[in-house]
Amino acid sequence: MELRTIIAERVRQLLIPALCLLVMAFFGYHAVFGSAGIIAAQHYARQLGVVTGQAERLAVERATLERRIALLNRDAMDRDYADELARRVLGLVGQDEYVVSLPPQNDAPAQ
Repeated sequence: MELRTIIAERVRQLLIPALCLLVMAFFGYHAVFGSAGIIAAQHYARQLGVVTGQAERLAVERATLERRIALLNRDAMDRDYADELARRVLGLVGQDEYVVSLPPQNDAPAQ
């Protein structure tokens, strides 16, 4: 056999395994570094933790606002709360009155 035929036969023998190796490398790379790969999945898991924390904090804030709104309902209005709100927001204070701002109280007793 001549050298050219030996080389051509050897190339044909290695062509399919080489292509298979390239395809496997392509899919392996994208399985790790692609937009839906392992690294992206870890990033999405971290983001999910952050967003879940924000959602819980916003749910608590929403519940607080709903309670405050319920105090201003016409059917069951808390007149003291309405008076306090008007004084605080609108600055409606009489000449002989003083406004004392207190820090918010915690539900736990002081130790």
